[in-house]
Amino acid sequence: DLAVVVFTRCGEVLSPMFQPPQDAKGPSPSKKEAKQILMLLMKASISLLKETRDAKLVSFVLQHLEKYLSFMSQLPKLALPFLKAVVQLWSSSTTSQKVKLNAFLRIRQLAISQPFPFVETVLKKTYLAYVETSRAASKSIASLANGMKALTFMGNCLCDLYNIDHLSSYQHAFVYIRQLALLLRAYTVSKSTESAQEVYSWQYLNCLKLWTVVIVDAVAKDPDTKLGSLLHPLVECIIGMVRHCPSPVRYLPLRFHCV
Repeated sequence: DLAVVVFTRCGEVLSPMFQPPQDAKGPSPSKKEAKQILMLLMKASISLLKETRDAKLVSFVLQHLEKYLSFMSQLPKLALPFLKAVVQLWSSSTTSQKVKLNAFLRIRQLAISQPFPFVETVLKKTYLAYVETSRAASKSIASLANGMKALTFMGNCLCDLYNIDHLSSYQHAFVYIRQLALLLRAYTVSKSTESAQEVYSWQYLNCLKLWTVVIVDAVAKDPDTKLGSLLHPLVECIIGMVRHCPSPVRYLPLRFHCV
């Protein structure tokens, strides 16, 4: 198929065209043409990833996009739309595991290859996708059973992403752990049903679990990482969740999770 040949071999043609010019001050005509080709190819890829439901085709496209993402710094306006498309695939409950894995590999590649501060955008988008998946999974027992496997996979992916840049990761982890602490404080002050539902939920518990894994893994890799300073407020949230259970008997399994 001609489209497959073009998609798989086009990177070999574009690569030398993106090399710095030898004796010219500005971009060479070939580089301008390469940027136009890359823009068309990436726009088509984004549309395809959003619209097609063929898992084999999506996996094929994601795998072969690896060679093109190294050029994405040439098209910064397309980086965010592409990130949104692959995060949607990575977090969707209807996506196959192979597609999820390939989508994550492209997310990670973007986080590493795009100029700073794009890595912070990656951290934010993926964490919020994790939270949303956790919220959807907790709506019923059936969805929870299926969602736990997906959340474990997503949590492992996030742990990897948050180890790329510990300084950026610290800024995000600080904000989100603080949000968890504020939700817990709101419940301990008001004791309202609404605030209890915010705290004593699978969504809240999964977020605690995620940050525990992220911080412990980061400290294991670098004992001096700034992320280690967030261990204390995180533990306080976990202990507070155990202490202020509205019903010790009803929430006994939750206490075991916290331990």
